[in-house]
Order: sequence, then C-alpha cells, then structure tokens
Amino acid sequence: MNVDWVIPCRFVEVHDNLGTIVGAGIDTFWVQELPSRIQLMLAIRLLGLAEELNPDINHSVTNRIRDPLGAVVGEATGEMAIGSESARPEWLTGITLPFVVVFDATQEGTYTIEFSVDDASKALPIHVVHGTPPGVATSDG
Repeated sequence: MNVDWVIPCRFVEVHDNLGTIVGAGIDTFWVQELPSRIQLMLAIRLLGLAEELNPDINHSVTNRIRDPLGAVVGEATGEMAIGSESARPEWLTGITLPFVVVFDATQEGTYTIEFSVDDASKALPIHVVHGTPPGVATSDG
C-alpha cells in the first residue's frame, strides 16, 4: 500500500471514489489565543494492487501530530480493511479517503501531521500563528 498524496483542506467529501475538496492546501492557522484547538480535514489517496485492496486484509493506520519542537502531541493508531471493486490484477488502484484531524496547539510554530498506512507515510506542515491575519481589521485600531 502506498500513500500517493495527502492534502490538508477545510472540507472533503468522497462519493464513488471521487473527492470534492474545499480549501485545498490550507497550511496556516491564525489564532487569537494559545492554547487553541485546530481542526482540519485531510484528503488522502492510497494506491494499492488488487491483492492489497482485499477487504479481508487489515492495514495498520497511524496519524501522528508533532509540535514545533518535534514532540508527539497526538497519535491515533488502528487497523482498517480497504476494498475496491474496481481493482484489477497487476494494476495500481487509487482509493480516496476523507480524514479529520484535531489537535491543541499550545505554542506558535510549525506542527507536523504524519499519516501512515503499513510502512508508507506522508508528512505535511501546519503553521500556527498567534495573532491577527494581515489585512484583518482589529477592534483596537
């Protein structure tokens, strides 16, 4: 099993293995106070051969979040079976999945979200900035 891509987004919906993604590529969150809860979705595409996309086989799945210093601040692990009716022998088949990530940002900086299936993984940065986004009017000025 291979993790083809992981796209951070505001919303993703998958129907008939086709994803509708809103806010694709979001990677910076401006927060007024810390700690602050950060929630985003991931659009994930997995690639596998027909024998890997067998609903009788469980795949290990891990989602890990690291803070700006590299410490693990959140981790979810489990197993899932992935099946595809369109998988053909000796062909790679893509499966698109929606995934929700929630974590508490306790400091400003770059957090890392890592999504893994079996031995394949992708990591992406999520920036947390304490303050008001540029161009947004504040009540004190």
